[in-house]
Amino acid sequence: MRLITSLFILALVFPSCYAPNQLTYYSPSSGAASPKGMPSKPGACYAKCLTPDEYDVTVEEIFLFTGDPENTDVEIRDVENVISVAGTKWVKKKADKNCLSANPDDCLVWCLEEVPGEVERYTVVVDTSQTDQYEVVAKEHRNLIQSGGHTEWYEVVCENNMSKALIMDVQHFLASEKYYFGEADGVLDQGIKEALKNFQTERGLGIGQLTIETLDVMGVGY
Repeated sequence: MRLITSLFILALVFPSCYAPNQLTYYSPSSGAASPKGMPSKPGACYAKCLTPDEYDVTVEEIFLFTGDPENTDVEIRDVENVISVAGTKWVKKKADKNCLSANPDDCLVWCLEEVPGEVERYTVVVDTSQTDQYEVVAKEHRNLIQSGGHTEWYEVVCENNMSKALIMDVQHFLASEKYYFGEADGVLDQGIKEALKNFQTERGLGIGQLTIETLDVMGVGY
């Protein structure tokens, strides 16, 4: 196998931003004393969040075997590659089959479901001089470099800018990326929060709140 490149990415494994009792927004322009270490960008708001784990990611060029695995004349090896770890997601389900409301959404509740991890299994050729029955494929492998867990300041959307239109734009984006399956109603409920967390986790972003970096990645204006 031939190493193509190596890079660092961030993977977020924490359920929400760190905030005693409830999330507190701090703005340097508010006139109040800023907490120690907080950035001082005028007009911006910040929340202290848990930092992610840091992973080393290597992309390898493998020789995927396309022949008969029973062929003992070819030296091959079985490989397991973890694509995603097990997690949870929020899904809207019918709560009561006897619900008689005229609005079908009134009969639905958000349910937290477990999502199994995904593992890819394939067979590679160890010695390509023994056969031409293979194709060259790039595969990504991740190894934990450093655990996160300490807190850090993230710029977030200020409360007075948390509009219904903004939340609807986020819902539309997450729905288009298959993270959110609810209505684009502009309500920041548990379903959209879980979808946001899943998106941020997979993209290596600050997790749990509408951070500015998240909106920039989404291409959503604020």
